[in-house]
Amino acid sequence: MYKSLQACRGLAALMVVFYHARGAISQPKYFGESVLGNAFIFGGSAGVDFFFVLSGFIIFWIHAKDIGQPKRLGSYLAKRAIRIYPTYWTIFAVVCCAALAVPALRQTVPGDPWTLLKALLLVPMDPATPGVTATGAPVLTVAWSLQFEVMFYLFVALAIIAPRACLLVAALWVVNFFTCRTVCSFPLGFFADYRILLFALGGATAWLCRRTVASGAAATLPAAVARGGWRVGPWTDRLSLMLGVSILVAAATLHTLGLMDAGVVRQESLISLYGLASALIIFGVVKAEDRGAVHGAHAGWQVLGAASYALYLLHYPLISVVMKLMMVLGLRGLGGALFALAVAVSVSVAAAVLFHLHVERPMLRTLGAWRWPALRAAGSPRV
Repeated sequence: MYKSLQACRGLAALMVVFYHARGAISQPKYFGESVLGNAFIFGGSAGVDFFFVLSGFIIFWIHAKDIGQPKRLGSYLAKRAIRIYPTYWTIFAVVCCAALAVPALRQTVPGDPWTLLKALLLVPMDPATPGVTATGAPVLTVAWSLQFEVMFYLFVALAIIAPRACLLVAALWVVNFFTCRTVCSFPLGFFADYRILLFALGGATAWLCRRTVASGAAATLPAAVARGGWRVGPWTDRLSLMLGVSILVAAATLHTLGLMDAGVVRQESLISLYGLASALIIFGVVKAEDRGAVHGAHAGWQVLGAASYALYLLHYPLISVVMKLMMVLGLRGLGGALFALAVAVSVSVAAAVLFHLHVERPMLRTLGAWRWPALRAAGSPRV
């Protein structure tokens, strides 16, 4: 894992935390500070869109050589399952138990075993289903994005065992995308989501990184890249980073000004801008690190990046608990909202880091070495 990407991953997760924390303090039942809340309104889309692009990048970077190699399917599925399910199941179980212990929250846990099973497997669900939240993910609301990730993993699995069938599925998806994106309900509407394109953008970014060799790159670069890649100078990664950050700031500004809600800027346009910014930033930091310039090498950013998956899953219920506690303490007004925001973010980060260090990392290392000795690397932070 590139250290720069690890740091970016931590920053993206932190943006999502700020987004949900600002949403909480904006609610009338808590502080009703909508002006303060709007300052972080861009974080959710910017952070999640980055993860979609990064996921496409990582999968192509690691598994492009597996396409058309059916014998590698088992290894691929094992790695993907170990990375996504154990941590999710652990946090899901904890939140479920906590919700069942509070009478007012018991309705948030699906009573239907079939719905619960689909939630555990991250199978896409219709938001209109009883017991399912508006995002289509019960219990852990933020798990909607993981449903897309699992579908992407299965698409790549098909490419590994049957590339031609994969092309057929891709063609059918294109037809569905252009015919059902705005008019179809679940499940066709789910598979016509605009963010699915971000996986492809991440894959294209990985391909470009493979095909380019940064001047002064370390000798540890893959031999295939060193032999056939296009050599680029240090100005390339700097320009890519500058463009990426500039586009990110521009998109965040448009988002914060409420132009999407006003209908001036379409949601798809913002997703495209966030996706393009993410791709440029990923390319920039990867090429910079290839020539020895690491962004975010500080241990704090590395730990935050390693704990980003836990942070993504834990923060939403923790923010809710913190906000309720702030109400019990009698905090009000702008000062109270700022304090609650700081506490919610701090508690979320601290809990995620502790969970990663003492639960997630040991668990994944054990699972990676227990049955598949060759998959010891699966115990490393999720990508």
